[in-house]
Amino acid sequence: MKIFISVDMEGLWGVTSSLQIRRGNTDYERTRKLMTEEVNIVVRALFEEGVSEVLINDSHASMDNVLIEELDERVSLISGNQKPLSMMQGISQDFDGVIFIGYHPRALTEKGIFDHTYSGLSIHNVMINGKPLGEFGLNARLAGYYSVPVIFASGDNVFCQQVIEEAGNIETLTVKNTISRYSAESIPKKALISGYRKGIKKALISRGMLIKEKTPMICRIAFKESVMMEDVLWLEGIKKLNHHEIEFEAEDYEKLYRKFLAVLKLAR
Repeated sequence: MKIFISVDMEGLWGVTSSLQIRRGNTDYERTRKLMTEEVNIVVRALFEEGVSEVLINDSHASMDNVLIEELDERVSLISGNQKPLSMMQGISQDFDGVIFIGYHPRALTEKGIFDHTYSGLSIHNVMINGKPLGEFGLNARLAGYYSVPVIFASGDNVFCQQVIEEAGNIETLTVKNTISRYSAESIPKKALISGYRKGIKKALISRGMLIKEKTPMICRIAFKESVMMEDVLWLEGIKKLNHHEIEFEAEDYEKLYRKFLAVLKLAR
């Protein structure tokens, strides 16, 4: 069995402060260790259950956070920026399941740790076919495009509730319970380890859910400032709805996903 893992940072166990997630800040290097350790906990649980191959895609910010020298020696790692498929680089129909680790709630979420969708600076909200989606929902649908089921996800309690809203009854692990956008109560480390072991075991048995978006698809994006739309309108097929919203249509989800990433680059 071959598993793909996309790992973000904001939703990791013990991460609550902006000083922890941004390069150059005091606690960033410590968080890289936490990130690598949490990935290793998941990887060990997967191999204990008979998984034969694991690919990790580092999916936070510059996407070179995981410490490869401390990573389980049995896994492969994709790191670095300028990835055509961003947080899902490496996904293909060859995988048997997708796991999301350290994910956070979508933009506009009350009391969700670091709530945003791809770009906290430019994106106010993203909807596909009228449904608000966060990074999990957008990425899970790309996995579905490749006919790979999502089997497991972890993050704060608010994120885990949104997994149900955006995809369905997928196995999750709540690693912390939010108090505000910048504070949370993390579960005991012993519970973290046992939670992953039990959750991964159940996820591999259930085989998760295949999440596909109905066609045709309409992607609607709201920006935080009207000026962010100006260069985006150069793209073919972009429709201006008002002073801060655009939409575009697609029949193919991968093309929609790639166009969404292009919009992000032009909106900055």
